[in-house]
Amino acid sequence: TSQKIRVEVQRQTKGLRTLTAVLFGVLLLVVAAFVFENRRQAGLREREAQATQARIDSVLAASEAAVQSLRGQVAGLADALRRSQAEVERVNRDLASARASGDAGQVAALRARLTSATETLRNQQRAAQVDYSSFHQANHDAVAMIYVELAPGEVFTGTAFAITRDGVMITNRHVVAGPDGTRRPSRIGIKFADSDQTFAARLLALSPDRVADVAVVKVDIRGGNPAVKSLGGGTGVRPGDPVAIIGFPLGAELPSDRVGGKPVARTSLTAGTVSKVLSDLVQVDGYGAEGSSGSPIFDRAGNVVAILYGGQPGTGGRIVFGVPIAHARQLAAPFVGQQQ
Repeated sequence: TSQKIRVEVQRQTKGLRTLTAVLFGVLLLVVAAFVFENRRQAGLREREAQATQARIDSVLAASEAAVQSLRGQVAGLADALRRSQAEVERVNRDLASARASGDAGQVAALRARLTSATETLRNQQRAAQVDYSSFHQANHDAVAMIYVELAPGEVFTGTAFAITRDGVMITNRHVVAGPDGTRRPSRIGIKFADSDQTFAARLLALSPDRVADVAVVKVDIRGGNPAVKSLGGGTGVRPGDPVAIIGFPLGAELPSDRVGGKPVARTSLTAGTVSKVLSDLVQVDGYGAEGSSGSPIFDRAGNVVAILYGGQPGTGGRIVFGVPIAHARQLAAPFVGQQQ
């Protein structure tokens, strides 16, 4: 009887043993697949990390070369490069830590931040490749400090620049007509860069609306005056393009040399990168001193592409706005090549 019971138990449990063996085999396959996939994903992450590190190393090496190439031309740009280098390195370290912890959400967020920081650094590298000294030398003597008296004792300063050798100059509407554009100057004075002389000037035209913020003035100097080498066409620049601003960021308070007891106007050069271009605006991320209203904004070829008119509050002049040069071309056209 016991033998029959054992046989019956074996018969009834045979299917269970078979099922258990099958399930165990499936479990082994699942575990093996899981281990394989984990190793594959780890390999992919490792290769991605190595590729990212290689790109970062390349970008950092290029930025270091860019800093060295500046040779003090634009101190603000060198400082910006250093800050961006540090930011890229910091975000890259944070990304490595997030990968190690397996936090997918943090990894995705840090990847986006690293992409943005790297692009900023690359833009600054492109800006560092510009030969600022040559086109500054070619154009800065056409840039002038403008003094505007709107009422007795009420004098404002800004920047203007000559577009013709017979004294047609461009500045901002608000510089010569006040913030709302309704006032009229009683006197205008022009002092060109590296000069200790101030020449009388007169207002020729104001832009018909406040959006353009452009004015045309005229100074008469016997023998003529320097002029910028070239005005760009249209907007002339795209986001990411390097630019430079020549002007007098502190106006009459800018430190200057003296010749014969008289102060001599000295321009400042500020490098930057275009961050936005619209039909009526060029936005620039600057790397140095604050800009001065009316300053010409040059592209890397030395063409004037915009006129600086203001900046974003709270950025210390690091984000500035310019009017595309096309607006100035149109406003000045009736006075170019004519005796005024």
